[in-house]
Amino acid sequence: MADRHLATAATIQACGTGDYSMVGTSGELSSPFYTNRTDPWIVGDQFVIDPLVVEYVHFAKLMRDSSYESGAGQWSEGWFAGMNGTLTTADGTPKQVFGYFLPTWGLPYVLIPNSTSQDGSSSTADDWGLVTGPLPYQWGGTWFGALQSSQNPELAQAFIAFVALNGDFQTRWATGYYTNEVLRSINPDVPEGLYHPAGDFVSSQVVVAAITDSFDTGSVADFMGGQNTYHVFAESAPLLSARLMTGADDSIQRALNDPLAAYLNDTLTEAEMWQQFIDAVANENPDLIMPEPPVSS
Repeated sequence: MADRHLATAATIQACGTGDYSMVGTSGELSSPFYTNRTDPWIVGDQFVIDPLVVEYVHFAKLMRDSSYESGAGQWSEGWFAGMNGTLTTADGTPKQVFGYFLPTWGLPYVLIPNSTSQDGSSSTADDWGLVTGPLPYQWGGTWFGALQSSQNPELAQAFIAFVALNGDFQTRWATGYYTNEVLRSINPDVPEGLYHPAGDFVSSQVVVAAITDSFDTGSVADFMGGQNTYHVFAESAPLLSARLMTGADDSIQRALNDPLAAYLNDTLTEAEMWQQFIDAVANENPDLIMPEPPVSS
């Protein structure tokens, strides 16, 4: 992944005068590496730093040092500005971002809403295309669970079954059925303007197969220049495995964010970054056996 990605990033950067970036930020590059690890973060009572995590850190550093990513923090104003073509550097120089690694929900909830600047002066609608990444990856998803102490376990079970297994609901959820008018007909207290957009990718393969062709047209296809993005998601989803997922993943991966950001900004050495990461995980998981920090090659 890394060598071809870096070569492509160099080609894209050469299109401008140092103001073209391959991706918005190094943070969005983490999911392909995390998803394709050999080992999960926790194996028995051991905390494990898989070699692909080390590769991700080194790759992120190369991307930053080469200006192949914009330098904007993920979920920051600058990261969103790159989606509508208004990102500028600290000295006011315009900076263009070629693409983003996003989850499936990133299209309806992140890219489309941020494709037009707040003042309406710049829009990138119809400029985008979707391709499968160099590695298959998952990013987030929505999970439901019921507390063992729930006072209404039967209702909780029925709700989870409805959301996760009801094909009619998933079809409506994915295809934009829940407009503001529909929501207000269900509950008049729903605020004006609140609605659920089309395009969310759902878990049922049966539903996905039934609705994919419907995305040949509609608001999402219009935004994507006529591309049916659901076809791409449907082809990519079977390549994924959830075997590495644990309940501790989110807190562990968040623990790397701040030390990694400091390392990318040259305020921590790599060794200091790994030690801070390990210490943060140890504080949250005192019963785990911690590894030695990875040794840079």
